[in-house]
Amino acid sequence: MKRIFVVSWFYPPLNSSEGLVTAKLLGRSQYHYDVFTESSCEQWSYGRSAALPETDNVHRIEAHASTPSAFADEAFRYFQSHTDSYSLVMTRSMPPECHAAGLRIKETFPAVPWLASFGDPIKDNPYRHLDETLYSSWSLDSMKNRKAPLSFRLSPRRFVHEALWLLRHRTAVRERQALGDLEEQTVQRAERILVNNRSELRYLLPEHLRQKAVLLRHSYEPALYDALPRRESGEPTRFVFTGALDEQRSAAPLLEAIAELKADCADLPARAVFDFYGTMAEHDLAAIVRLGLTGLVRYSPPTGYLDSLRQLAAADWALHIDADLSAVWNENVFFAAKLADCFGAHVPVFAIGMPRGDVTRCLERAGMVTVGFSVGEIKQALYEILYQGRKAEADWDWIAEEFDARRVAACLDQTIREVLNDGS
Repeated sequence: MKRIFVVSWFYPPLNSSEGLVTAKLLGRSQYHYDVFTESSCEQWSYGRSAALPETDNVHRIEAHASTPSAFADEAFRYFQSHTDSYSLVMTRSMPPECHAAGLRIKETFPAVPWLASFGDPIKDNPYRHLDETLYSSWSLDSMKNRKAPLSFRLSPRRFVHEALWLLRHRTAVRERQALGDLEEQTVQRAERILVNNRSELRYLLPEHLRQKAVLLRHSYEPALYDALPRRESGEPTRFVFTGALDEQRSAAPLLEAIAELKADCADLPARAVFDFYGTMAEHDLAAIVRLGLTGLVRYSPPTGYLDSLRQLAAADWALHIDADLSAVWNENVFFAAKLADCFGAHVPVFAIGMPRGDVTRCLERAGMVTVGFSVGEIKQALYEILYQGRKAEADWDWIAEEFDARRVAACLDQTIREVLNDGS
C-alpha cells in the first residue's frame, strides 16, 4: 500500500523528546513512513546525539527550511508534489507549525485522512500562563485568575493595567490568537487526535470531540536496553535524573529536602548520591553550592540519548520532577517522555509532582514512589528509602502493557486501519 507522510520537525539524530517519541513509535509499526523533518536547526534540543538504529519502514526526508513557519510551507509543497505516494498524513506537535502544514494539506486535499498528534496543548499551554508570556497577570483570560474574586474582576485598576498590557504586547496577543485558531481548526478537521495521557485528553478536547481521541502512551524500546550494564548493589544509593529542568520545573524542593536530611543525618553523603544529566535552572545550580550539597548532588550537561539510557540503567532510583501547575490548573496535563525511558530501564522511580493528573495515577499504578512538592514530604520519603529500606513495588507486567513500544505501535496500527478502512 501507499506510504504515510509524517510532518515532524524533530526526529533523530536530533536529540529531542518529540523526535524520540516519534521514532520509537514508528519503528515498531507495520506501516511504512516518510518523515519530513528539519536538518539544520538544533533549537529546543540537546543537539544531534540521538543516533538510533534505523528501521526499514521509516525513511527520512530532510527539509531545507530553518524556521518552523518555512518548514510548514516546505512540508506542504513536498506533499503537494507527491500526493499520489501517500494514503495518510500524520503531523506531530511541537512545534505547532507542523499542524499548520497538516491543516493546509487537509484544506487542499480534503479526502486525505489526517492524524494530529499533540505532545502538549497549544492553545492554553499551562506554562504560557505561568510565565505570563502570552497573558497579562491582570487579564481574566489568564488561568491564574480563573478563581479571582469579584472585587478583582470588577476593579477599574485591573481594566487599566490590562488595557496597557494589550497595547504593549500586540505581538503576544496575535500569537495567542493564532495558536488558538490553529488548535481549534486542527481538532475539528483531523480524523483522529493523538494524545499521550488522559489528563491532556480532557484538557484539550471538548466533550463532543473526545470520540476522535486516541491514547498513545510515550513508549520505551526494549532493544535499546539489552546491552546496557546494570547497577550492582551497594552504597551509595544512586538517584539519577536525565532531562530538562527549568524555572517552572525546578529541583528546588528536592534540593532543600536533601539539605535538611543531610543536617539531620551526617552520614548521608556516604549513603546517597544524586546525579543530574541535562539542563537545570541557574537558581537550582546555585542552590547546590549554597546548600553545601557539592559532591552529594552532581550536575552534568546534557548527554547523548543512548548514554542517558545507560545512566538510568545504572541507577538505583530514577528521579522524576514535574512542574507545579496548581497556580493555573488543578491537575498535571503533561506526561514527560523520559518517564517511559525510566520504565524501560527497569529501575524504580522516585517522582515529585502534583497529586492529581494521569501521570501521577500511572506512577502509583506502576508501584512507584510519588510525593508532592512539600520539602518535608520529600525528606521523609528519602529517609524511608535510605534509612528504613523502603522499596518501590513495581508492576513491570502492567508497565509493559502500557508503555512497551510494541504495544503502543500496535494501537497506532489499529487506528490507521480504522481510518483507512484497511482490513489487513
